[in-house]
Amino acid sequence: MSTKSKAVNLKVVGKGQASSEINVVSNMKKKDLIDEVVAISGAKPRDVKPIVEATLKALAAGLSGNDQIQIPPLGKIKVVKSKDVGGATSYTVKIRVPDAPEEPKIAAPLSEPNDAG
Repeated sequence: MSTKSKAVNLKVVGKGQASSEINVVSNMKKKDLIDEVVAISGAKPRDVKPIVEATLKALAAGLSGNDQIQIPPLGKIKVVKSKDVGGATSYTVKIRVPDAPEEPKIAAPLSEPNDAG
């Protein structure tokens, strides 16, 4: 079984950063997610890993409580049914992902920067 990937344009919002190309893996594992967060944020892997793991733990806790999870831009995740299966729980979920929002329009500055200094 091969892992396919495709390139997607993603607008990174941050200090001095422009649009960049990232790889989206069709069969994403935790390591792939950590690598993508590192690529998007520019943070170090040792800083990103515990945050991603805590986020995944919180999402799992939300699902196990049969809660509805609503996190833009991920969307809304709702547990339809759950079933105990050999030491684990299997969930059937409904995921509603919103269409990509339009890029926010940035207003022109009110005045020109002052070069005198």
